[in-house]
Amino acid sequence: MRKGLIGIVLLCFFATTLRAAPLAVDVVSVRFNERRIAGQSYPWLEADISLRPTGKIYPEHISINLWLLYKEPTGKFVYKGTARLYAMQEDAQVRFYLPSDIIRIRRLPQTPSAYYLEISSSAGREPFEHSHTSPLLTTEAARNELKMSPAEPLLPHYFTPFYCDSETQRDMPAYEILQ
Repeated sequence: MRKGLIGIVLLCFFATTLRAAPLAVDVVSVRFNERRIAGQSYPWLEADISLRPTGKIYPEHISINLWLLYKEPTGKFVYKGTARLYAMQEDAQVRFYLPSDIIRIRRLPQTPSAYYLEISSSAGREPFEHSHTSPLLTTEAARNELKMSPAEPLLPHYFTPFYCDSETQRDMPAYEILQ
């Protein structure tokens, strides 16, 4: 009887410890901005994601997946961006871009109808409660439907002309280049 009670107490302790384990990455904010290249008339869409490492152990191999959903009179459009960071010792800004030609041709507004951001690292996938999403995608079924939709690519920061911009270099993380 006593061994059973000790086992239950230990099980409860480990379950509480695992649940209370610090997350590797915290999403501070997700913002959508207009960015212009000198000489171009139309702006690009910039998705600017602020991340912060949590805990005493710095996360490694952080994967960032961002889905944007546009529901417009011209149709439904889904875009997905993927980036991977080597490690994060300090706060970082991860940026994805949608070129001005796409925004202009499809007449997309600067802010998407919905978005979903999923983060994982060497510590595992961050729970949904610590990701960012818009109110349209709060159910698991809605997020899965978005993730399964055919998607066109969002360009990661390092594949755009903004990569050399001094404004975006000051807080740029160390990317693993995905091909």
